[in-house]
Parts: sequence; structure tokens; C-alpha cells
Amino acid sequence: MLEIYRSTENCTICGIHKNIVELVLDHDHKTMVFRNMLCQHCNLMLGHAKDNPLILIRAAEYLNNGGKIEQLLISNLWQPQVL
Repeated sequence: MLEIYRSTENCTICGIHKNIVELVLDHDHKTMVFRNMLCQHCNLMLGHAKDNPLILIRAAEYLNNGGKIEQLLISNLWQPQVL
């Protein structure tokens, strides 16, 4: 864990935030295994997506398609989970 902290110069996802003070140590909420250093924005993005890659893919396709849900490639694969 300390090795990840020392070797990270910027956010692993966006690469924008380069100040170590702006980075947080991301972890898997199910396994509690530390993954990498992320900026607060990217860490919150993963949390809001509940660490579900399909939600993030769907969001990317949504942005790429100008907000047109019916054109999403994975829309028939992803089923929202009721909390």
C-alpha cells in the first residue's frame, strides 16, 4: 500500500490531478483490497456507479451518443439493481 502511494504522481483514471494531497487510496468495498491512487472526483465517480463497470460503460456511451439512450450498445445487457 505504501509502495502505491509513493509511486503515484497523478490520478490513475484521469491523470489530471498531480498533487499527492488531492489523491485518495481507492479500495474495493467488497474485498477491502486497495487498488490505486485516485483523485477525489474519480473516486466518487466509481462510488456513485457502485463500482459497476457496466454503469460506467453505459455512462460513456450516453455521453458519446449525445444523451440518446435508445442507441446504447449495452442497454439490453445492463439491468439496474434495486437498492
